[in-house]
Amino acid sequence: MIFKGRHEHTLDAKGRVFIPAEYRGGLGQSFVVTRAFRDPCLWVFSQETFEALSAKMEDFSLLDASTQSLERILYNSACDVEPDKQGRIILTQDLRQYAGLVKDVVITGSRNRLEIWDKDTWTAQHEKDLEAFSQTLETLQERGVRI
Repeated sequence: MIFKGRHEHTLDAKGRVFIPAEYRGGLGQSFVVTRAFRDPCLWVFSQETFEALSAKMEDFSLLDASTQSLERILYNSACDVEPDKQGRIILTQDLRQYAGLVKDVVITGSRNRLEIWDKDTWTAQHEKDLEAFSQTLETLQERGVRI
């Protein structure tokens, strides 16, 4: 499934957030939430996609310090979640703290995953993304990418 779109929700006092039904269908009964690699947000993967990502990393050298750091961050912060009957998942305190999630959140589709952002942080990032959009298109064109 290709995840797309954007939804705004509120984190409740217990650290639960509603995952829209259109996304839950592509994630399955149980899915994985982990820290994003670069941005202060959370990534949500289906079990299958997370396993495929892990498989791609199997050829990484365990002697490489960068690989070890990447694996520590990815796997130590990852947790399996299952939505309750209302479609909510519990986000651990650790994950909420990393992404700065307190109340208002934005859940966005991002091709093979969802991203969960603090609303204000997402708004600022979205403005940066819009500013970079034209330059990205020019770079793709220079590289011969046709859309």
